[in-house]
Amino acid sequence: MSIADLPDWSEIGARVAFARHAHNLTQAALAGRIGVDRSALARIESGSRQLSALELAALARATDLPIDWFIGDSVPVVASRRVGNLHGPTIVDMRVDVLARDVAQMLDMDLIRAPASRLALSVPQDVAAAEEAASEVRAHLGLEAGPAINLAAVAESLGVFAYSLELEASAADGAYVAISDRLGVALLNGTQASARRRFTLAHEIGHHVFQDAYAVDLEATGRSETERLIDAFAIHLLLPRHTLERRWRELGGGDEPRSAAIVIGAEYRLSWTALCGHLVNLGLVERPQGDVMRDALPRGWEFAELGVHIVEELAAPMVPRSIVRAALRGYRTHRLGVGRTLELLHGTLSEDDLPERDPVPLAALAGELRSA
Repeated sequence: MSIADLPDWSEIGARVAFARHAHNLTQAALAGRIGVDRSALARIESGSRQLSALELAALARATDLPIDWFIGDSVPVVASRRVGNLHGPTIVDMRVDVLARDVAQMLDMDLIRAPASRLALSVPQDVAAAEEAASEVRAHLGLEAGPAINLAAVAESLGVFAYSLELEASAADGAYVAISDRLGVALLNGTQASARRRFTLAHEIGHHVFQDAYAVDLEATGRSETERLIDAFAIHLLLPRHTLERRWRELGGGDEPRSAAIVIGAEYRLSWTALCGHLVNLGLVERPQGDVMRDALPRGWEFAELGVHIVEELAAPMVPRSIVRAALRGYRTHRLGVGRTLELLHGTLSEDDLPERDPVPLAALAGELRSA
């Protein structure tokens, strides 16, 4: 990054204010953490006072963000933030921005490459179109009628790098950033249940394939019609209509709806709430019956008696496979230092787990001697 690329102090101050609001801190509280008085922090946020290197390091520690987040370029568009507070900066926004910068840097270093093309679909205008879009994606992936097992790998094959990290339980379920027209980053809240993480990733996959046009018509409820239609896409991506109807008949859902639903939910790794809503929406269960089922969560003995179990998926911390391989390759070849490599791996490996580095090329050593 050249000096010309660095943001000015007013932009850095705006980022400081953004981080403070996301952490729900007052100016006095954050000022105390970084060792300045409140009026000094107010001037920093307005851009009228500069930060010293030590203050910037303290700010990074206080907000659990890399220094580069305050002084580097951001990926321009946050396309989606699922659930949570849609009207102000959040920790999820900052975390997904950091991840997007990481991926963008690895692209620039040629450690990873974007897919040659992206499956691009029009934003659905109704539920039928959302269902059809989900069918197109499943056909593209070759999933046919089976469950989308290992959804992180499915997402990566579509150009979505999916991370699962420990966030506050009250934080949004997830977020998505489009890095380019072919590549995006999804962040999942790892504190949520496995099935909920899967639904969130399916939703973010929807944002990726519908990337060419987004509606931002937030209603009083804080959600747009487009978001609800992408929810419909997500449920049909995870469990298509014809598959659900077939399994429902095979399991005798008309006579034993609860048992059939428990088995199907375990097979397709759906949350109980999402599955009960799906059954109602497709007319397999009447709404009053579906509401009763939804409110009575399955018990452990029911899973045991039916011979099914819940498979954990997308557990935190989880880093995309390609990112892990790229980070290790960058470390081996001396393009990434120890600290940066561990940052990119987000606690999935420790320094002791890192491989031996390749010998430094003689040409590089000769270049250093000539420049000395």
